[in-house]
Amino acid sequence: MVVKLVVLSNAVSFFGKDLAKNESFMESALAYIEETLICAEIVRLVPRLLAPIIGGIISSRLKSHEIIFNTLLPIAEQRCLERDLKFSGQKVPDHHDCIQWIMETSPKRDPWSAKRVVHELMAIWFGSVHALSTTITFAIHDICIHPEYVLPLRQELQNHYTEFERTGRGLPLLDSFIKESARLTPVESSKPLNIYL
Repeated sequence: MVVKLVVLSNAVSFFGKDLAKNESFMESALAYIEETLICAEIVRLVPRLLAPIIGGIISSRLKSHEIIFNTLLPIAEQRCLERDLKFSGQKVPDHHDCIQWIMETSPKRDPWSAKRVVHELMAIWFGSVHALSTTITFAIHDICIHPEYVLPLRQELQNHYTEFERTGRGLPLLDSFIKESARLTPVESSKPLNIYL
């Protein structure tokens, strides 16, 4: 459930509102996260010598990455064309999504191809969804272990969430709780720290 919520909440900023409304694309965007994790765990468990073979077999049977790539490639190609037109002084549409951010932060001297932009976007998509959903899951686990934090956090949200939505600031208790949860169980680590909140 948490992964689905993160996928839905991140979709507009990553892919734009049109793709975020495309149900089949969004199903593949979610499946891509799950399939990548399953494949990675299987490959991690097999002997190193067999890992490339097993990984290749598994990834050849999974299709979500192909659907995402094939859907995003024409968009990235259009953006590359617009980038070139803009460079020659022509007026082009403004875009406010992660695709555009990747295009604008790619090297100016040797701009990335549409394929490279899509690969970068897919990597960032995976990392953001996986890291955020894992962090949220651990924070939920920690709040269940420490119910004494529920009331103060709830009060802070009730009193200050509107301001937070407007400014991005104003939830210091929640911010502190999430930071401490992430410190105790970092996403990169497979073992939680044995320190209590």
